[in-house]
Amino acid sequence: MSNLEKGYMKKILRRLKKEGVLKTTQYLVNRPSIRKQQQIAEKEASTWNNHFFEELGADRSTAEHLLEETRKKIPLFDEDIHVKSQKNQSTHLLAFAALKVAGFSPKNILEIGTYLGFTTCFLSHLYPESKIYTAALPSDDPVFDDYHILSGQGVDKVFEQRLARQNITVIKKNSGFLWEENLPDFELIWLDGGHQYPVVAWDHFYSLSKLTNDGWLFSDDIVIPGADGKSEDDPRFDAYHTVEYYSKRLQNKFEYLLKREDAATFMYAKKFVAYVHKRN
Repeated sequence: MSNLEKGYMKKILRRLKKEGVLKTTQYLVNRPSIRKQQQIAEKEASTWNNHFFEELGADRSTAEHLLEETRKKIPLFDEDIHVKSQKNQSTHLLAFAALKVAGFSPKNILEIGTYLGFTTCFLSHLYPESKIYTAALPSDDPVFDDYHILSGQGVDKVFEQRLARQNITVIKKNSGFLWEENLPDFELIWLDGGHQYPVVAWDHFYSLSKLTNDGWLFSDDIVIPGADGKSEDDPRFDAYHTVEYYSKRLQNKFEYLLKREDAATFMYAKKFVAYVHKRN
């Protein structure tokens, strides 16, 4: 395990201790039993997403190289902690690069949840011939502050730089009202808006209704209920329940990518990216 991963694991353990999940984190990372679990987790995390590349017929190493070359073109600032290291960044970026390697060429791309514009800018560089629409909450929306905890001149400047590209159209509107816009259907949709009811439900409804045949929908931050003592009614499982609701009724089922492929998050803060490939 690298020093970066150890530091990230310690950060997660401190958070779990603060939340009362763990009694202590002292020496936990260095205990023999934990080190064994780390080794198992590293192996499972590193191979979890192999099925996606195999089914796509895309070489993973080629996709990783394309991701890195594309990532270098995006302005960064200090708060971009998950995109400065490929090890800890979300695998949705790698999935998009793998689609490109496999010959996928979307005409129109939709992103719900612009946030700081990193994925928006990434998609713009990765698919320069595509038209990218990104739905961002307007600053006067009642829940704007809940989703935008980072602010300041430096952040705002980088945000503007990321979105100042000719193939990006910013729609400043709550996603619950996207139906008012005369938008095209989309070959690729990245859904990263609100992850609780009611937002997560209407976002999936809209996205599925606007997805073209042979299109791809990716939905971020799916937490699957497990043996952590949390009730399945816990709001953090709303996205999972929404995905499963649709999956039981769709011809093409949702599948899951492990969001981050490091041992620390696999052991203590596991999340997924759900995706569906629409084929009639």
